Amino acid sequence: MSVPGDAYARIARWYDPVLRRFTAPLHAVAFRMCPGSTGMRVLDIGCGTGNLLALYAEADCEVYGIDASPAMLGQARRRLGDEAHLELGEGTDLPYPDGTFDVVLVTSVLHELSPEHRCAVVEEAARMVRPDGSVLIVDYVPGVLHHPKGWPTRVLSLVAERLAGRTHFRGYLSFMRAGGIPALVEGAPLAISQERIVGGGNLGVYVLEAA
Repeated sequence: MSVPGDAYARIARWYDPVLRRFTAPLHAVAFRMCPGSTGMRVLDIGCGTGNLLALYAEADCEVYGIDASPAMLGQARRRLGDEAHLELGEGTDLPYPDGTFDVVLVTSVLHELSPEHRCAVVEEAARMVRPDGSVLIVDYVPGVLHHPKGWPTRVLSLVAERLAGRTHFRGYLSFMRAGGIPALVEGAPLAISQERIVGGGNLGVYVLEAA
């Protein structure tokens, strides 16, 4: 059953079969840069179908996820099972005390949001993570593209973002024009400790720690 206003209601069941070949290598890179281990608490803001969170669950972490799409959250529940703590909601006002998590994930989410909501999500991620923890962010990168993957990947990204709807596409364009993650976190209580650009210059994987 779909919920009015759920932009992913029609595509949630097809999301992984269609995109896994692209997302799985990206998630593997992200997990290597910010690995999980037994007993760690990990929160995924905008967890989607739970693919990246599943890597942390397999590493015996205690996993939490929040997503605004009931359809995507339903797929995450099927993938992660009853031991995952999954909630429907936005990433701008999270129901957890300060410093609850060892790792906070924000992957392929910020470009969808308005500038105000992007800043609010980053601030919440900073509030959620322990002083010695890490925030892992994956998102698009504006800038120079590299042969041979750069331009084909950019074209596919533009098509996918445009098909996601007018509001989504406007968010993507404003995110790219604003300078992406480095520009977004300039005023946040977080500093980039690791950075890797992949996908021919289209995507960035960032590990942030308390500034």
